[in-house]
Amino acid sequence: MAFKFIGWCCETDDKGSKHDKIWGYFDNGEPEGDRWSQTQKVYVFWGARGKKNTIHFKDAVLDHDLTKLRDNKRFGKGYEPISEEKLLKIWPTFHEDVDMKLCFDVLANRVMPR
Repeated sequence: MAFKFIGWCCETDDKGSKHDKIWGYFDNGEPEGDRWSQTQKVYVFWGARGKKNTIHFKDAVLDHDLTKLRDNKRFGKGYEPISEEKLLKIWPTFHEDVDMKLCFDVLANRVMPR
């Protein structure tokens, strides 16, 4: 799993509701010798930290659309970029949660890699 962007939004809105959400996308492609395959699998994910079964996936979109989506999340919605290390500190079971939910969603044809 190679993260391309991880954003974290932890804020309280005007109504006093606390939001603690993660959004991003990663490449799950397989290396072919010294280079990556042309069939890289890009997944967009989001979820609310601390809530059971709240990680979700979206069908991958084109690179140009991913850039627009990332910029909207970052500048329009307040998601601050974080490292994978920080992600695992605030959501220690992230990899396990992704493995379980993504496997099920792909098998159920709920999400398709690009």
